[in-house]
Amino acid sequence: MADPPKDPLIGATFGGRWSIERPLAAGGMGAVYVARHGDTGRPVALKLIKSAGAADPELVARFRKETAALAAVSHPNVVTFLDSGVDNGTFFLVMELLAGQSLRAIMKVAVPWRRAFAIAADMCRALAALHKLGIVHRDLKPENVFLQTAEGHDEVTKLIDFGVVRRDDAATAAATRTGMVVGTPGYISPEQLRGGTATAASDVYAVGVILYELVAGRFPFAADNSHAMLVRQLIDPVPPPRSINPAVPAHVESLILRMMERDPAQRVATALDALALLVDAGQAATPPG
Repeated sequence: MADPPKDPLIGATFGGRWSIERPLAAGGMGAVYVARHGDTGRPVALKLIKSAGAADPELVARFRKETAALAAVSHPNVVTFLDSGVDNGTFFLVMELLAGQSLRAIMKVAVPWRRAFAIAADMCRALAALHKLGIVHRDLKPENVFLQTAEGHDEVTKLIDFGVVRRDDAATAAATRTGMVVGTPGYISPEQLRGGTATAASDVYAVGVILYELVAGRFPFAADNSHAMLVRQLIDPVPPPRSINPAVPAHVESLILRMMERDPAQRVATALDALALLVDAGQAATPPG
């Protein structure tokens, strides 16, 4: 059997200093490689737009927005930006190389609620830093969250993908198409699904959905097709997590449902508010209910 063709980018250098060693992940927007700094030998994650995507203005705009968002924020719960640029027409973004696993990898079964709260609290810390800069993530989902592990250290949650962020400035507002729904069905907020503007409360909703899925061990809007899923999300009552996993404490269920309120005016409003509630609830020695 013939060997698979070698990736032509293996060994290529970007920005004059980042040499690609091996593929790490691939997605609709581009590919991520393990690369190494030519002088220091530091390993990094290097993200590229696929060659066909470089001619897509919308894809390039998304990539530029992700780069700008990462460069703007420095926070322990956000993957660290290191470098970016364009090399021979290829857009690249260099980030710290993380050891661990995607949040999705641990979601095959229900997660103990205290661990789930710790993960959600880290997410809210990252979001609070973004929101302070006027950046709304708009596409939080388990695949965009990474659990970093290192020997002798506690697990740290990091946001790793910022491809559809929105920044509150005149240039971004002018470039955003009215009524355009951006994000992943099931995790984006009801107001986004209806064509409304994503806000900090929209990101809180996504954290609530992820938290629900972690403690219940099941996606709250599971359905046979996308239309049925959207109906469940927009119309049907959210099944209480305790109806799926009775081990979920009542106060945990109550907070999750507050974060998932359909009406943003009734929802936990900000990431800082959600963080405070998560920390208080997580410290409960004997949970009520």
